[in-house]
Amino acid sequence: MQTHNRPAFAPAPSRCLAPDLLRIWNVQADRSYDVICHCPESILVTIRTHAGAGVVFLEDGLPIPLPSDSFITLERPRIRRYYCVDSKWVFWWFEYTLAGAFPAAVNTPYCIQSRPADVPLFEDMFVKLQHPSAAERQVASAGFSVLLHRWFAEIRMRREPSPYQRVIEGVIDRIRGDLSADWTLPRLAMAAGLCETLFRREFKRVTGETPSRFILKSRLHAAVLMIQQGVYTLAGIAGQLNFSSAFHLSAAFKKEFGVSPSQWL
Repeated sequence: MQTHNRPAFAPAPSRCLAPDLLRIWNVQADRSYDVICHCPESILVTIRTHAGAGVVFLEDGLPIPLPSDSFITLERPRIRRYYCVDSKWVFWWFEYTLAGAFPAAVNTPYCIQSRPADVPLFEDMFVKLQHPSAAERQVASAGFSVLLHRWFAEIRMRREPSPYQRVIEGVIDRIRGDLSADWTLPRLAMAAGLCETLFRREFKRVTGETPSRFILKSRLHAAVLMIQQGVYTLAGIAGQLNFSSAFHLSAAFKKEFGVSPSQWL
């Protein structure tokens, strides 16, 4: 009798994550959703936004926008506030411990597309995590490990190293060093020594953002720090960060963070 034996060999060892899943929330929030918190428990939180948008504030006062199709992992003790900034915010919230170091940057949002295949796995985890059997709860943790590996795989595929990495990083340093400058696309491309199409593509590959979006977010985060200092007027901040007026700054701030600068204070 003929035997068919098809082996599969890993080209190199791979380390699997082993999270110990503690709690899950499946949240469908509206604009009234606003949570102020301080949890000293030394655990990790992963937030997976599917629709709408929210924002989370850490202990340093800096806001992190979480738009649709975003994924972020945070250290729980650093979270101070999170709320909905759209008509809705649909997201999964996971709390867990992890043996060893987290394999990606914490406090950094990534953009990955929602996958329908994740939903039944999440629903199964949701049920098994509440089961009295430790074996079933372990299956829930294993399911979460599968989700994390899927998301990390997509992040790595989307963030392939750019051959112009150092050039783009140099331009980023120039942007952050002078947020008051009029950073147009032609000027940025010229600074990088690239054509506009190539520069835009490689900038997004390195940062995950378009140049205009990256500059706006950098200016708004700088505005948060300046507002915190309490020594600048809104018009003064707008002038230093290349907004046309205090109204322009306030409108952009509210669109990004869901509240006006005065409401945020």
